[in-house]
This record gives sequence, structure tokens and C-alpha cells, in this order.
Amino acid sequence: MRLNKLMRNFFLYSLLWGGWVGLLLLVSCTKEAPDHFPDSAGAIRFELALPNTRVVTGMDFVSTWEDGDEVGLFAVKSISGSLQPLLAADNYLHNMKLTYESGDWIADTQVYYPNDGETLSFYAYYPYDAFMDNPTSYIFTVENDQESNGYNKSDFLLAKTGPIEKRDDPVRLNFEHQLALIQVEVSREVNMPHFDSDFEVSFSNIKKEVRINLNSTIEDGVGSGETIFMHKAGDRYLYRAIVPGQKQQNTKFLFSQTTPGREIDMEYNPGDALWRAGNAYRYKLTLGYGIDPDHTYAVGDPYPHVGPVIGIVYEVRNGGKNGKVVSLDEFQGVWSDHFSDVDAGDPENGLKNMRAVADYIQTNSEGRNWANFPVFSWVHAKNAGNEEYTGENVTGVWYLPAIEEALILNEVYQSNVSVFNNWLTAAGGTAITNGAPYWASTSLSINYAYLWTMSNGTTTSSANKTYTGNRARCVLAF
Repeated sequence: MRLNKLMRNFFLYSLLWGGWVGLLLLVSCTKEAPDHFPDSAGAIRFELALPNTRVVTGMDFVSTWEDGDEVGLFAVKSISGSLQPLLAADNYLHNMKLTYESGDWIADTQVYYPNDGETLSFYAYYPYDAFMDNPTSYIFTVENDQESNGYNKSDFLLAKTGPIEKRDDPVRLNFEHQLALIQVEVSREVNMPHFDSDFEVSFSNIKKEVRINLNSTIEDGVGSGETIFMHKAGDRYLYRAIVPGQKQQNTKFLFSQTTPGREIDMEYNPGDALWRAGNAYRYKLTLGYGIDPDHTYAVGDPYPHVGPVIGIVYEVRNGGKNGKVVSLDEFQGVWSDHFSDVDAGDPENGLKNMRAVADYIQTNSEGRNWANFPVFSWVHAKNAGNEEYTGENVTGVWYLPAIEEALILNEVYQSNVSVFNNWLTAAGGTAITNGAPYWASTSLSINYAYLWTMSNGTTTSSANKTYTGNRARCVLAF
């Protein structure tokens, strides 16, 4: 096997991680003011703003604070007209914790401006660490397991502003990402195993510790190389991890799946890992055997030309670079286990009918699923679980042919039945049963669906959708 790299590009961190969502106002307090902040009229309030991707639970990149999030806050008296550097210890505010609860930030104690008229420079960071005694020399470690909560815990954010004089308006703190974001979007060639729930993406030899000085630029990672398991973002096979900047070789992306019969164990080397803190790096990779999109096929050829064969070419166009494939195996059973009014009536495009069944499953109020449409479920299991069958000319997606598509396949089959079946069996498939009725995806009515018969001549008929004796073959365009 080899890994076919489709695309790799880089883009500015601010483009993916930029933007702001609503401002969150610090208005709550839980304790009386301490004696050294006697001016109660000078209470400090804050606005805490996030980049758009601190919390990644979907593909919309919407970001919010979550209950229980904790932010550390420092402040130092400013003795000039610019941002004053933090001290190693004994700052005006020193690692004060703010906790987000139900829309409010709860401080350990209410804080105040100094009553001697001096201004303040503010520093805030996420995630809070009670052991950050020295903000000028702090070791932050990203999580090895970022598949779930470890992703957010690894996102080191920093906000700075100042000097700020005593004011009624809140102090605005705009957080920015301080580490590198690595994103991998994974797809598969048609003869690769499907990605199941145990599919994992990781990358090796990552230095996960970084020395941080809140006053200055974040450094690159230090320590020994370790494996980081990436976070899956949304329903697509898109994975992200947050790591310190890296200057090293021998980093590899690792792809694994342990489902029996669908095992995957592959890797890809992106070259020298020169990932800079504050930047994002995106890779789009396809797992497979290296199918050549310009390879030309003839009717009867096994498909694809490399790796495991999944079907036989029965139709070609564009000089053999495009066409259609029939599956090596077949199904026997019902079109539907109930009389359904699913709107799958297209006579020419089986992808549209697959989409109609998918829509019916998603929108009906009776709890129907793919299992209630056994022949469609058999086809759907050959595709990615999140396949939506959008578009009319999609390639690489199995579908049950519409009635007119099926008749084209039957015509090729009948031109030489024994040769066609030899093609199938030589590739490890099963022969088509001559004279047997096969389901089309085209629905005729609530009760009936079209059939096509593997026999001489162009014959169509229909059958009760719940009849168990009919067969099916699926097709795929390339």
C-alpha cells in the first residue's frame, strides 16, 4: 500500500483561528473587597473575547466559553505609557482565577484599581493553572489524547492590554492562540476499507512541552518526541491537534482502524515538521493504493486497476477514463419492509433515488432507518456512513441503479452472458443469475417498485416492495 497525497497547503493562523464572538462581561463577585483595595468605586470589570475556534464541536467553528472554564489573570502597575512587563512574582494581581458559570465570570475576590492613580497592564491566559507561580518562566504541556477534552485543554490562549487607567468601562481582553494548529482532512480511495467509529488519526515524535513567558513570543516545543491523538471535528473525517511549534524530522501521521475485516494501518511522512507557533497547517490526504485518475479502462476490466478489485467495468466514456462499474456481489431480499411513500421515482438516476430514501429516513416521524429499506441498506453499507448522495454525477459512490440505468447494464450483460459472468468470477465475484428479477431503485407506487430481469430483450416489471425473492446489484461511476 501507499498513501496518495492529494494536497498540502498552509494558511495564516489568523484566517482559521481569527474573528470574534460575543463579549462576556465580568460582573460577579463572591467575596468582600480586601483591605489593600479600599476604593470600592474603582472595581475592575472585564470583557473576555475568544477567537472563533477555541471550542470545536462542529464544522461552523462557533466558539463559546463553557461552564467550568477557568482563566488566570495578572496585572502589574504601569510606570510608562506602554504595556508594562510582568514580574516573576508579587504582581499587583498575581494568577487570580476567574471561573465561567452560567454566563458570568466568578472571581475569587472582587478586584480594584489602585487608589494612587497609577495605571495597570493586564495579562490573562487559558487554561488556568494554580501552579503558575512565575509567569515569566512557565512550562505548558499539551495533552497526548486530544480526541475529546484534551483538545481544549491543549489550546493555550493569551490576552494582553494596557496601560489602563481607572475607568467605569470594562477592560477588554482579546485572547489569541499561542500554539500551532495541525489539521488533517482524510478521505479514502474506493477500494479502501470504510472508516468506522474506531478510526484514529495521530502523529508521532511531537515535542509537547513549551516554555512560556507571558511577556514574550512563545517558543518551540521541548522534550522527547511523543504521539498525539487528534480530535475529530464534526461529521467529516477532519482531524485537528494543537501542539507547540516544532523544528524536527521524522514526524509521521498515523492512520489506524481495528474493525475485523476493515483493519487500517498506514502512515504518511509530511517531511520536516517546521510548524511555527501562531500558525495553522492544513493537510488533505487520501488513503489508498494510488489509483491513477487518468488510467483508461475497457468494458470487462476489473476496477480499479490497482489494489483490491471491487467491480467490473460495464460502461466507458471519455476514452475509458470515465464510466460505470457493477458490483462483484449481489443482494437478495426486500426493497422495503413496509409500504412506503418515499419519493424515489426517478427512472434515470439512481443517486437521486438513494437521496430520496436518505431524506425519508431523516425526516419521517415513524423512526424509520436504513434497516427498513434492506436493499438500500446493503448498498449504503458499501459507502461512508455519512454519505448523503448529493449531486447527480457523483463518482466513487455505490448506488442502486434506476430502471433505465439497469436496462443499460442488462444490455451489456446479454451481449455475452458467459463472458460477463467469467469477468465477475475471475475477479472473485459471483455470477449474475440469468433470468432472475433484480430490483431497481425506482419506486412505482406506495406498494410497488420496478424490477429488471436478467434475460434476453428489454424486460421490466414490478413487484410488491416487501417481496423477499428479488435480487439486486449496485453500480458506481468513476
